[in-house]
Amino acid sequence: MDTRSLIITILTVIAITIYFNIPVHKTWLNKRILNFTTNVYDHIGMSLEQRREYRWGAPYVFFRNIKQHMDTLDPPRKLVLLPPELYYKQYMPNITLSEPVICYYYSGLRTTTVDCDDVREADGCVYVHDSQFMYETIDSASDMDKILDHYKANSKENK
Repeated sequence: MDTRSLIITILTVIAITIYFNIPVHKTWLNKRILNFTTNVYDHIGMSLEQRREYRWGAPYVFFRNIKQHMDTLDPPRKLVLLPPELYYKQYMPNITLSEPVICYYYSGLRTTTVDCDDVREADGCVYVHDSQFMYETIDSASDMDKILDHYKANSKENK
């Protein structure tokens, strides 16, 4: 191995080490790659729904439950407004809500955020009450204005 290849190899090892010491990547590495306690055969006997819950965790269960609740409403609701990150992170700092496309992937639930063009089409919203996410229907433009004002007034950035 010549000097140039040796230097490139050392720099690559250093770059990978730095990359996996970033907290987000370190957590992923520890949970997904270096987790040797998970038995490969744990999934045998699990239903499809149980495997989804195991694989995708809390966000999947959250959006699945909202979808099930929305399906029971009369008339069924079509689009859910998700709160901005600055809003819900101050109440639940360890929770991460997925982007609209991921919500749809998890449960078939159509969602939107306050900065999307279709925000006024939402007929339901998610907000935080007593450290829990709650679902509320939106029946009018004034309801939409109230929830948008609530999000804005209670976001960490605006306090």
